Amino acid sequence: MSSIYHDIGQDRLYTDAANSSRRRSTQTALWRMARGLCAMLSPILAFTADEAWEFIPENGAESVHLATWSRGFSHWTRTRNIRGAASLTCARRCCPIWKKRVKQKTIGKALEARVALAGPAPLLPSTEPDSAALRELLNVSQLSIEIRESPSLSVEVSPAAGEKCERCWHFETDVGSDPSHPTICAVAVAALQEK
Repeated sequence: MSSIYHDIGQDRLYTDAANSSRRRSTQTALWRMARGLCAMLSPILAFTADEAWEFIPENGAESVHLATWSRGFSHWTRTRNIRGAASLTCARRCCPIWKKRVKQKTIGKALEARVALAGPAPLLPSTEPDSAALRELLNVSQLSIEIRESPSLSVEVSPAAGEKCERCWHFETDVGSDPSHPTICAVAVAALQEK
């Protein structure tokens, strides 16, 4: 959980406006994960899981031992496989181009990268919201997707365009587009104005 969801969710929790739907969605997901973990651990750590259960607001049952289990999400498997293929940690180990860029200090962190994915339609997201969610999951500043007739997924890593936003740390081409906030991107400006 901490290596994937907390890594991508922290941007939403810290930089989005307090009542934004993305931030509220992340809080709901964390609430569901806490409930699920308590339920999963309850047969092994009976007292600890029950004690942790008491701290979850609106948990739905007096005791974790009276709670019902929820079903998993099958679409997560496909998305996790894409993340594995495009993971910059994996690319550092396996991709000679990536190793060269790290040695040249062209890209040092995931948010300094632009990832280009190309492959068959069933493997890649087809809508803009799904693409944005995948970009967050990969924890990169920019993502491009090309649907093409090939049996496998290809991944290319290059430096992200633009400048680093001081608020969200993403590299964006619109940093400084608002004269009253010269060091942050347009998304960060919109989040500040919502508060």
